[in-house]
Amino acid sequence: MRTRPLGRTGLIVSELGFGCAPLGDEYGTLDESDGERLVHAAIDAGFTLFDTAPYYGRTLSEERLGRALRGKRDGIVLATKCARHGLREFDFTAAGVKRDLQASLERLQTDRIDLYQIHDVEFGEEELILEETLPTLMQMKESGDVLAVGITGLSLPMLVRIAETFVVDTILSYCHGDLLARDFTPMVQEVADRDGLGLINASITHMGVLSPQGQQEWHPAPPEVFDAGARVREVCDRHGRNVAEVALCYAVNYEGPHSTLIGVADEDQLNSSLAAIEQDIPEALQEELDAAVGGALNMRWHDGLPQNFD
Repeated sequence: MRTRPLGRTGLIVSELGFGCAPLGDEYGTLDESDGERLVHAAIDAGFTLFDTAPYYGRTLSEERLGRALRGKRDGIVLATKCARHGLREFDFTAAGVKRDLQASLERLQTDRIDLYQIHDVEFGEEELILEETLPTLMQMKESGDVLAVGITGLSLPMLVRIAETFVVDTILSYCHGDLLARDFTPMVQEVADRDGLGLINASITHMGVLSPQGQQEWHPAPPEVFDAGARVREVCDRHGRNVAEVALCYAVNYEGPHSTLIGVADEDQLNSSLAAIEQDIPEALQEELDAAVGGALNMRWHDGLPQNFD
């Protein structure tokens, strides 16, 4: 597992980060002992970045990760988030994120959060985030409770606007650095270079579109994205390649992000992911994949508050 600095944060992260949503039973029930073994296997494989949130399993992910990391905290870059508590439950106020921090510290059984991130900024009022949420997180950084401060979300334009106005340490976005959408780096590169931001890429299967079984019914993307995903799966099947592994191989080689998060539910998936990053995508296959994506490339959908739609 290769590692690299996370921008100017001083944190060293693995090229693959461990996305902890599965520990919160977000993709099916996971026995706690199996989850603990999975975390330990990831550490043994060289993962240093573990990214969780109170929202994942409604605190279950943080609780399980905290127990799994007992005695193994050294060398781990522990990232969690604040402000999101449910599907539509958010609190971006100073008092709210202060409560979130203390609760997360207790659940994660630690005295510091290495990377503390605002969860899904498009669900908050931009003025409140700039004038109250981020200044509060910076106070946490000054006190040493937090080592770095980041923002996360789907809306790249909003993430860029916030980063241009308020100097943060990292940006995490999802469904923007994969086979179906390749606009993460072009959108954020200027502000990232200006401030030395750490960049984290997430949901590289496009929230399941680039998985063998395809997307769930609730997926908010337009039909053109699903059609493109089906064509990509057909190309991969024809070449005898697993579409999720091809998607991971592409994402790991996507220029810009310092770490790519993956969510795995068992050690077999972990091992297949590790094998996938050592593979390549032949030029002929990449050309077929590009043709399959076609006009669906970088096709967006919107989430969050209406005034934040870009």
